Amino acid sequence: MEFYLFYVDNSEEIDFSSVANGYMSFNSLNGYGPNGTNGEFVKASDNRTGSVVENSIIKKGIVSTVKGQNFELSFQDVYYGTSDGFKDYLGSEDFNKASVKFDLKGTTNTFQLGTGGGAGHRAWFTFASSAIVPVKQKAPSKTVQPINQYKDGDSWDQPSGEPSGWNQRFWNDLDRSNDGTGEWSLLPQYRVEGHDADTDNLKAGIPKKADRYVKTGQKYYYYINQPTINLASQGLVLPTGYQIIDQLPAGVEIDNSDSKSLTLYDLKGNDITDTRQQLSIDKGKFELKLSSDQVNIINQQSKESATYGADFSVRVRVVVTNTTTDEIDDLMTNAAKSLFSYDSDTTFTATSNSVQTRVKSPIKPFYLFLRKIDSTGLAVAGAEFTLSGGNLENDLVVKSDEEGNINFNTHELIAGQTYMLQESGTPLGYLSSDKGPWKLVISEDGKSATLTDMKNKKTDLLITNKDSYNLISFENNKQGIVNTRKALNIQLKKKDTSDSTKAFTKNELSEAKFIIHEDIENGEETEAVIDENGTINFFGLDWTKKYVIEETHAPAGYIKLDNPIMISFERNGNGKLIAEIKGLDTLGNPIEVNETNDKFELSFNVPNKPKVPLPATGGIGVWLIYGAGITALIVGVGYYFLRNKSKGEA
Repeated sequence: MEFYLFYVDNSEEIDFSSVANGYMSFNSLNGYGPNGTNGEFVKASDNRTGSVVENSIIKKGIVSTVKGQNFELSFQDVYYGTSDGFKDYLGSEDFNKASVKFDLKGTTNTFQLGTGGGAGHRAWFTFASSAIVPVKQKAPSKTVQPINQYKDGDSWDQPSGEPSGWNQRFWNDLDRSNDGTGEWSLLPQYRVEGHDADTDNLKAGIPKKADRYVKTGQKYYYYINQPTINLASQGLVLPTGYQIIDQLPAGVEIDNSDSKSLTLYDLKGNDITDTRQQLSIDKGKFELKLSSDQVNIINQQSKESATYGADFSVRVRVVVTNTTTDEIDDLMTNAAKSLFSYDSDTTFTATSNSVQTRVKSPIKPFYLFLRKIDSTGLAVAGAEFTLSGGNLENDLVVKSDEEGNINFNTHELIAGQTYMLQESGTPLGYLSSDKGPWKLVISEDGKSATLTDMKNKKTDLLITNKDSYNLISFENNKQGIVNTRKALNIQLKKKDTSDSTKAFTKNELSEAKFIIHEDIENGEETEAVIDENGTINFFGLDWTKKYVIEETHAPAGYIKLDNPIMISFERNGNGKLIAEIKGLDTLGNPIEVNETNDKFELSFNVPNKPKVPLPATGGIGVWLIYGAGITALIVGVGYYFLRNKSKGEA
């Protein structure tokens, strides 16, 4: 019989001259006849030496056919069974006593198989690539999983799905591996679709590798999944004892809050935890030695073809004692070991892959508190702001109050998010900011926040720890989101009180002079600008202030205003800017101020009385005056004499 072995992935022949530990075992070699000299046998065609175990029933020698047959044959230097003194089924404790193993060489290996039992006896034996001596187990796999599964919408610290059990033993949803920056050490054959953190195909709710944390006091599971010996391809001898050893990292302890801190699952997912298993815990190290009943269950299932090489699993519930403020490393790494023991006092140990968790203090939500100011640092009320993006399902909209405070106080903002801040409504009298929108970034650790404008200027914000939230604000009261106040222009038109249709020209106003100053002591004076149309202009004023306008020189032929003009501003019930003007009886107050995209404009008329001129000397006008005077004198003298006459008669 010739054997050619191939690689599964590319169908290339295996050349065992360059492959270590290649062997073929022939098993269940029963002996017939005296001392088995008519038994079942095997021989390598190149007469290479085979290996057997201690107390084997296999010998090397001559096998002959049974005498009295129509033919007599002898087979030299073969390995044959001398008796049937073994339990002839795969997985029995002495099945290997009737086995012989040959090392494989090159690409082709040829063996002669047969029996000396004659025509009445057929050969019935097995061959496999399994060792006939105890072999080392495959390394266990270790995973780390939350108590409850993640589901869509969960935060990293509050998974709210179904409890994690045997079916979740390979999910590994808490493992950061290389602190979230490198590949998992969990072997690919164990990874589960939708839970492989090295892909972008994670199921909804499962955090990305770099976003995985545990918090102080949180409980979670370690799974240690140990493959059993595969009887068909690995070894014919099953262990008589199993142990799992795990040195937990500093900052993690076994959760002994109840009797369910440790669960043992068999190869089919059944809970076979019992009170006879031996569990010892010392300084964070636990050792679990399976009871004889548990070993028997696992070994019996190992003999079933459906569970050849399947794993049994230990689920350990732990609790995080580590904090972000102690001296223990926040990144916690560990691996587990398994120990297989055999009746021959042979033991093997194997070490699992490592898993990592990182402790993180739950970060309180954030309250955003900003200020709206003008270019002079004064508070601006009524500016509307919209905050969107990040974890927000709905936009948040607020307006600055009378003190300029912008309060997003819903506590919906969280660490590790990027939000967009937009000035969605500009208050009356101000220009829209040319810096927005702004990008608000809160760091993953919640320890820093920045506000970056559309011109890429970044401002570091202050984070203050409050009782139930973190407050984000500017670092000092002088900082804020600035709006430029619209300029105020005032336009005066001179009017002749005796001729309402008269329009003054710039030339007629050449002697006129108006000044304006703020209604404060020693307010700075500014002289009006008279344009070609005869309009008296004051530019670039501040509508939040009170002003005084004075006519210091009247136009030629007119009387100067007796009183200064007092002007103040306020908003009416409709939000419009209005002016209150005192010193001009001819105006009805208040006056609505016209608003454009970039300024306010206030226009009103200022009346001036013309002077009355005296007549010229020697003209007709002087005789009229004289005549009026003589007439008044005559009337007065006549009245005097009439009055005295009346008194004498009495």
